Parts: sequence; C-alpha cells; structure tokens
Amino acid sequence: MKHEQKQTDKPKKNRKNRFLSIAVLTSTLILGSIGYESKPKINPEYERQLNTIFLHYAHTEFETQKTLISSLPEYSKIIFLVDTRLKERLELRFEREIKSKQISIIDYEIETPLGLFIQDQMELIKQKEKPILLLPKHYYGRPNKNLEKALVKNGFEVRRAEVAFTGGNITYDRFNKKNILFVGENDIELNLIYDPDYKREEIISVFKKEFNVDTVLIVGPQDKTKMYHLDLLFTIIGPGEVVLNEPIIPLIYEKAVPNEVSELIKNTRHMFESLGYIIHSFPMQIDDLIKCKYYLCAIPFIDKNSKDRRILIPLFPERGVKYPIASDKNREVRNFFIDKNIYPTSVNDYLFYTNSGGLHCISFVYD
Repeated sequence: MKHEQKQTDKPKKNRKNRFLSIAVLTSTLILGSIGYESKPKINPEYERQLNTIFLHYAHTEFETQKTLISSLPEYSKIIFLVDTRLKERLELRFEREIKSKQISIIDYEIETPLGLFIQDQMELIKQKEKPILLLPKHYYGRPNKNLEKALVKNGFEVRRAEVAFTGGNITYDRFNKKNILFVGENDIELNLIYDPDYKREEIISVFKKEFNVDTVLIVGPQDKTKMYHLDLLFTIIGPGEVVLNEPIIPLIYEKAVPNEVSELIKNTRHMFESLGYIIHSFPMQIDDLIKCKYYLCAIPFIDKNSKDRRILIPLFPERGVKYPIASDKNREVRNFFIDKNIYPTSVNDYLFYTNSGGLHCISFVYD
C-alpha cells in the first residue's frame, strides 16, 4: 500500500462565429399550475456539508479513492457504487485496506465504461426540501437504466431529466437574487448529436425548466481534451465569487495550447466580469495544463460542526516523491485558499497519470 498522508488547515470548422461566451435565456417559463414551493431547486455545491458522498469503484483508481476517503470529515457517509461483477473484489479491498463503518455498497450491472466519473451521471435537486437525484436523459446515448433501478431500490428518489447533461459540465450559483445555471458548450453539442430534432434554443429552455433557474449561461467554446468540463476550468466558492484557471503560457508553449482553451478562458473571465463576480485568478502553470493537473477540480463544502468553509484540493504526487505534501506547489495552492478563508485538505490524486479527470469528477456530494 502506498504511503498516505493527510494535512488539513484551519464538428469544429470556423467555430468562432458559432459559439457565444454567454447565451442568456431571459424569457419567463411558466410551469403550468405548479406552485412555487413545489418547483425543483438546487443548492450551490459550496453550501453542501458533505454528509453523504457517492463514489464509483474502479480498481485502477482505487489509490485516489482511498486517499479521498481518508480526507473526508469524520461524519461523512460514503456510498460506493460498483459493477455487480466487481462487488466481491471491492468488499475484499475494504477488508484489507479500509476500515470504516461509514461505507455502504450499491451494486448494479454497469452499462457504460465511464462509471468512475459519478459526478457526470447525476445532479441533486430538491422539491419541498426533499432531495432528488436527477439523472440525465442519457449518458452519451445510453440511459443507464440499471443505475436508476439500483438507486431506487436503495431508497433514493430519482427523476429522469428531459435533457442530457454531464454533471461536471454544469454548475449553479445563487447571486444577486438570481438562480444561475452554467452549462458547458460540450453539453449543448451532446444533445444536438443524440437528439438532432432539438434546436439549440429548445435545449436551453429545457435546462432552464429542469433546474428551475432564472438564467442559463452557456460557457464555450470547449476543447475535447483540455478543460472539456467546467469543473476543470473554475470553482465557485461563494455567492458571486469564483476561482478561475488562467494558465501562464510562455510564448514557446502557445502552440501547445488548443485555441479553444485560450478562447474559453478569455470568454469565461468576460462572462464573470459582466455578472459582477469577484474573480480570483489561479495561476495554472502550462506544464499542469499539458499534464492534466487540475487543481481547481476540487470539492468545496461547509463543515457541519465548525461551519467553516472548507475545500478538498488535489495534490499530484510525482513518481518517486515520498512526501509530496511538503512540496512548494502544494504550499502555494493551500495558501491560495487559506488567504480566502477557506480551509484546504490535500488529497493525493493519481488520476492525472491517465489524463482522467480529478477529485470532483470521481465524487458526488449528495448533501
């Protein structure tokens, strides 16, 4: 077993004209005779307390999952989703490597190879304060019905959306008395590809209805390999307050950065400025972008006991480095958040070795 450490401080041609950095839907949507209290609503992630977190077992990424579990608050309950064929293996690994009474298992016959990224497969909404798991219409063309059945069987209320989405590419904020849903351009394209009868404006309307928001903002363009989801680009840490990845790109490396990425960052900054957000620029090194080290793919939450603002941040151990927690880069990232009165906990993240997302991608905070 690796040494674990925990440290806590108090089609693309000429896309330019096709994309808009912001697509604002301002028309009012009337939901029949449904009263206000029965409309769905979503809470910003930074308001959740990490009482319950979903993970999805993948044996190749278990080291990262283990370090994440060891970094959670003591009160957190962990629900592990697992392919039925791998359930016994997972139980054996728990017995050998993780001693926790806070973990439960839900097994089902997996329908998609991307099961690890549980963040992409659901979103949390509330109806009269009752939590509901909102599943996308399909997950890259697959409805993932077995997951839905397993969740219902285990007591969760589940609803199927009328639009496809990936949870890591949508995020939500409540600012200036407005409920805002941010949707990455790749998710609009996802719906256009698998539901060709949809028009762009109709897709945005459905997003607005499903999440009961005042405004839907489309963020783009998005590359397919770098910063392809919003949780790799920015993290909203409070109402109208965001941390934005802005890579430091020396001239020698400019050709290594996709044009979509440079345009995405510029458009996103302009979007947040026009909304009146406080923007904290995170100085992402070009090497981090090339190697898919996304420090902002993090998990913000409110500590249930202390009520402090906290965040689980990824730490990327280089091979052969015994104590990465003491690295200059780790101290820099930690101090970045401490200066904003957010207390960070570092989590060893080995996912970047396979260019496969980050902490936020492999987790889903239920409440």
